[in-house]
Order: sequence, then structure tokens, then C-alpha cells
Amino acid sequence: MIGTNKKLVYLAGAMFAIVVVFRLIPWYMSAYEGLSSDRARLIEQIEYHRSLAAEEQALKQRAEEIAGIVTTIEHSVFSAPSNLLGSEVQAIIRNVSSRSGVQIREMRVAKVESFEDWLKVSQEMNFTTAQSQILPFLNALKAYEPRLYIKSFTVSRSRSQFNGSLTIEAFSRP
Repeated sequence: MIGTNKKLVYLAGAMFAIVVVFRLIPWYMSAYEGLSSDRARLIEQIEYHRSLAAEEQALKQRAEEIAGIVTTIEHSVFSAPSNLLGSEVQAIIRNVSSRSGVQIREMRVAKVESFEDWLKVSQEMNFTTAQSQILPFLNALKAYEPRLYIKSFTVSRSRSQFNGSLTIEAFSRP
């Protein structure tokens, strides 16, 4: 009997070893592979989030640059409503011409054009001046760039004075 019990114990041990080999080892291997794939997926996610963080800095910098450009554009256009835009441009021209000694002969009504949410005003004027006052007048107008643009400029000599015409454009975004 003792020999039979030993045989039964060995047989039970062998059965246990077979169960361990065929049941527990495959389960352990699949669990290990699952954990390994989870680890690889986590590494990919970490890399993705790191790239997003790096890209976030570049995007923030680009957004700041764009905000600066928008601010520059806003400072380069008038913010006057359409009914006052022509008057504001005329006031600047009158001020510049009086400071530089240019005599305005005629200033037409400003043409205001609208496109999308922008306004463009074109102001035409005729003037009389001496030769020595032409460049100071143009330089004084140039100081108002980018708010004012000289679209066209002509000048002709008539005896001791110069007659000229000028078209100035300005933009507004009310």
C-alpha cells in the first residue's frame, strides 16, 4: 500500500505538472504578451503627447506672431465709420498741406468703396506750390504710411509755381 500511495503521489505530481505546463504556462505567456503590447502602446502614447507638447510651443509662438501682425494691421488702418472716414483723411491732408506750405486748389468729395468688411477711401486733390515745398509735402504725407497711401501724383510747372494733383487712398475696418 505504501508503494501504491507513492505511485499515486507521483501520478498526482505528474498530473499537476502536466496541468501547470498546459494550462498555466500558456496563460502566463498570453498575460506577458498582453502586458508587453500595453507597454508598447503606452510608449507610443507618451511619444505622441510629447510631440503634441513640442508642437504646442511652436503653435503658441505662431499665434503670438499672428496676433502681432493683426495688431500691426489694425494700427495701419482707420477705425472710423464710413461716413467719417473721408472727413478724417481730408483733415490729415489739410493739416499736412498747411504745415508744408502747399495750397489746396480743389479737394473732391472722397470716394468710399466697400468690399466684404473693409472700406477704401480715395481722396483726389489739386494743389499749387513752390518747388521747394514739394518734397516736404510728400515726406509729411509719407509719415502717415501705412494708414495713407499715395496712389497717384502728378506735377507740372506753370511759370514760377507748380500745379499738381494727388490721389490718396486709405483703408478702414469699422
